[in-house]
Amino acid sequence: MKKTFLLLSLLCCATLVYAQTKPKAKSKAKATPAKAAAAPSASVSSAALYQKWVHSFEDEKGQPGVEVYRPEGFAFPPARGRKGLKIGKDGMLVRFDIAPNDGEKVVMGRWERTKLPNTMKVTVQGAESEAYFLEVVSVGKDMLKVRRKSEI
Repeated sequence: MKKTFLLLSLLCCATLVYAQTKPKAKSKAKATPAKAAAAPSASVSSAALYQKWVHSFEDEKGQPGVEVYRPEGFAFPPARGRKGLKIGKDGMLVRFDIAPNDGEKVVMGRWERTKLPNTMKVTVQGAESEAYFLEVVSVGKDMLKVRRKSEI
């Protein structure tokens, strides 16, 4: 009985150590050097825009006022929660705020084009109803840069 318990304990410890030390899988969102990356666009009509984006505060250094997002599935370093956006081609928008427990708090909303080709008006619903504008600074398949504005 003691041998079985000891063996199971060692097996569990070895599994935990392996899980913590094994190299992380490379993200599919990162461009490979052999492929030429498409030039980023700054338009709300870009097909690359319509997906779930996760906030990448690590990429914001030296870019005041610009929020940087990476596609869902990107290999981020650990963080205590990350906000995000899911932008649908049909005008649907889901904002993922950081909940008090560091999880996601889902806020439903809509977006619409404005008179400016690289700016969208965002309206979120519910108890925290608000409207603001997002200027798309650039968008590509692996990075979205936006600037939030209260008016245009």
